[in-house]
Amino acid sequence: MAGLVDFHSHFFSRAFFESLAAQSPLPGDAAERIDFVAARTGIEIPSANTAEHLETWLAELDRFGVRHAVTFASVIDEAPTVASAVRASAGRLSGFVAIDPRHPEAPD
Repeated sequence: MAGLVDFHSHFFSRAFFESLAAQSPLPGDAAERIDFVAARTGIEIPSANTAEHLETWLAELDRFGVRHAVTFASVIDEAPTVASAVRASAGRLSGFVAIDPRHPEAPD
């Protein structure tokens, strides 16, 4: 199959935004913080449904002629979501995770 391979993308799932919102100093709970940032920046926050987010990704890959993408879980809390998307992508995605070595759950 002809097409491009993207070797560096970030999945930026709902889990990514929830993880950042949980760490934010903004007032309110995580959902309120996400809503505030989305409204202020115009960023479309993905659905919590990983299959829906993956469908959007695959449509964009098709639109730009990308046959395969390497995508990162940008925070450790996003790793399960990216793993799920990779499994469901029919070989279109390969997944990696960026690990903060200071995170309590980081491997030794």
